[in-house]
Amino acid sequence: MKEWVEVSFPHGLGDCVYFASQIAIYRQHGIGVRVHCNPDKAILFRAVGAEVVHDKPDAPTVSYFDSPGMRHGGSNGHGEEGGFHLADINKAGHNFSRAPMPNIGAPKDLWREFVDVRPDIFRLIEPTVWREIERFTRHLPRPLILVHTMGNTFSDTKNLPRDLTEQLYRELLNQTDGTLILLDWDNRVPKLASHRVRHLLDDWRRVSVEELIALQAVSDLLIGIDSGPFHLTRLTGIPALGVFPHPAHHPVKYCLPCATQASVVPKGTSSWIDRLARISYSLMEEDSITGECVAKHAVRMLAEPRYLSRHNRAHDSLLQHWVRDRCKTEGGGSLSARVDRDRGFDLLLAEARRRFATPTMVETGCVRAHDDWAGAGSSTLVLGLYCQATGGSLTSIDINPRNLEVAKQETRGLDAISFCQGDSNTVLRESNQQIDVLLLDSLDTEAANHREHCQSEVEAAMSRLHRTSLIVIDDTVYESGRYKGKGAFAVPWLLDRGWGVLHSGYQTILSRAGGSIRLGPVQQESQTASSASPVPKRRFFVCSYGGCGSKLLTEQLQKYGQSFHIHSRTPPRRLTRVRGEHFTEMPLPEDDGCGNRVIFLYSRPQYSWMCDASYGDVHWRNIEVPRHARYNIPHRREDYLELDDDPVNYLEFFSNYTNGEARSYDVIAIDFHRLWDHLPQVFELLDLPSTDIASFPARGPDPAGVKLDTWPPIFEEINRCIDAMPPVLLIPGTAHSSSFGSELSAHEHHAR
Repeated sequence: MKEWVEVSFPHGLGDCVYFASQIAIYRQHGIGVRVHCNPDKAILFRAVGAEVVHDKPDAPTVSYFDSPGMRHGGSNGHGEEGGFHLADINKAGHNFSRAPMPNIGAPKDLWREFVDVRPDIFRLIEPTVWREIERFTRHLPRPLILVHTMGNTFSDTKNLPRDLTEQLYRELLNQTDGTLILLDWDNRVPKLASHRVRHLLDDWRRVSVEELIALQAVSDLLIGIDSGPFHLTRLTGIPALGVFPHPAHHPVKYCLPCATQASVVPKGTSSWIDRLARISYSLMEEDSITGECVAKHAVRMLAEPRYLSRHNRAHDSLLQHWVRDRCKTEGGGSLSARVDRDRGFDLLLAEARRRFATPTMVETGCVRAHDDWAGAGSSTLVLGLYCQATGGSLTSIDINPRNLEVAKQETRGLDAISFCQGDSNTVLRESNQQIDVLLLDSLDTEAANHREHCQSEVEAAMSRLHRTSLIVIDDTVYESGRYKGKGAFAVPWLLDRGWGVLHSGYQTILSRAGGSIRLGPVQQESQTASSASPVPKRRFFVCSYGGCGSKLLTEQLQKYGQSFHIHSRTPPRRLTRVRGEHFTEMPLPEDDGCGNRVIFLYSRPQYSWMCDASYGDVHWRNIEVPRHARYNIPHRREDYLELDDDPVNYLEFFSNYTNGEARSYDVIAIDFHRLWDHLPQVFELLDLPSTDIASFPARGPDPAGVKLDTWPPIFEEINRCIDAMPPVLLIPGTAHSSSFGSELSAHEHHAR
């Protein structure tokens, strides 16, 4: 380090979490930090590389002052954004580069790297702590929900009232089968007599910060207030739902953005702050914060995400709040007594998730008023957040510059949206952009030519729509044998041209009749109505637990058809569509004429894990190692071999593919180490031209230090299974006759 600074930090757990993250940034700037702190908090500072001492210090104390930003309501003092950056409002951001810490730059310039700090704190947990936590939680019904409703400071504005807390307990017990673990160090929270409610002091003991970290690691959700346990979740990665009942303790002021945290806040009390930060902080605004509404959001965060991936639970919960809560209206509109945009958007996002990996969406008519959920549905927010979370893009077209300015303010933080001022017909006709989802909502139904305008938009966009595209027409209802509203002309026009109605409520959603769901990333070539992409003749699913050469094989097979790199731990009973590197729950069509090949490529684990990309928490999550098991994996490979059991459970992954399960397809199991000696057999089983064997890439050198003939005790069982397997083996699905056809019977005999 170029420079060292020694300070005292005697503050609470939450402030320690954020100061430790700041220390990581100071170290990146060449400044070492020595911290005098409470021994219980030392683990937080050690995780970021700080030196920790516990004697009485003479070192200067770091004062962690609140930011004045929210108190004054923005730089202009009138509750507007006024050019503010989140770092100007946030307590932790405000305390960057302040004495006695050295000045390393303005908080707003350090904000992005500050938010991204994720130290590996689990490597510091002692094995005895993991064992203690496992003993406490072993027999508790899942999911495990940690509940922290009462802190030690600012009780009037932080803590949840007793009646709300008791209602929350009851709702969680009614809506889940799990266990509530009440985080209470002082016997102050309400209690409820139930086998599925456990109190730290009554049912176990007072836990340390290290034990709390381990407890969070094996739990499924934390519900907390503006206090240490909630702030700690940004380091442990557990999904967390914050409850902030009073604007004096707003998450923007006291938290950092985090993909695993969502927060419930009272609606309208800090509207300019909510607009500024609702995306990055996943703020769910409620008219009234009750135990029932908190439990509703908690149950959504516990369930499988409805629209997005598991790694984006907070944004998925925010989308659910917008779609299922805010878009649900009690009254009717001019066209119908029932306005159910909640059902329309819900179906649209679920269908988009199945069809498109990174969707390209276009809407005509942007959001033009603040909080306009009941009026127009705020589609720009809904589609924009979905596109941002999936890596897609939304183009919002409006002819009115004032509307566009409002939309830009409403969607701050959504970089996936590009705004275009102009006539929608002209923009759609002149664009060469492929469209996956087209939402039409540009001309109010009070305008005399709204029906004609909507149809002309469809015609203008038709050459950009492909066979799996979706069209959504707002303000379009079915009544007495005909469609009314904006789509009155467009819907019949589309039906006459082979489109079908997927949904018809207050919105009408259409898809081409017979349009199949897309299997992979958005195809690069333009797909039009007249030239839809053909179904590929072959699909190859290359499955592995990593470090087995599966990417190499996947790339080689792309020249013969679609090939997918798969890390799903459990293969489906029937082949499904793929999202990312995993099978989904959506089955493939049986009659699309595509030949499917499933390959399981495996290697000895001691070889696999020597690949840098195959050792680390990102990879453990990708191959679906359970959360509680991931936190037992040592930071160093050599320490892994000293464990009694294999936390990754390579044997389970191997057995899931090689055992003769009742699957409707066959699996070709290939030993990566012996692949090059059996290429003719592999090419024959995959029905590839033998003339291409000569161009197959040569095998690279093994990682230094790997001994394939030596079995570490932890991998002994799986290595025995691997050595007992033929190098290439066709494992037939037992739920039907061979999915490859009768021509493989000779190959199967040869492989066996």
